[in-house]
Amino acid sequence: MNLCSIGARGAAATDATVVEIGANDADELARYLLGLGIPLRVLSPDDVREALFRRVLGPESWPQ
Repeated sequence: MNLCSIGARGAAATDATVVEIGANDADELARYLLGLGIPLRVLSPDDVREALFRRVLGPESWPQ
């Protein structure tokens, strides 16, 4: 995967940190994020969030 950028933006709460990360392909970024093995929430964009759902639940789980 070819990451375009990565960097912490700062603490969003006492138990969370917002990290900005970019990539050329939403599915590859989803694979990378899942490989981290940590709890996470994708705030945006929707295509990365959808790619995570497809990878976790299977492609048939996400309505087209």
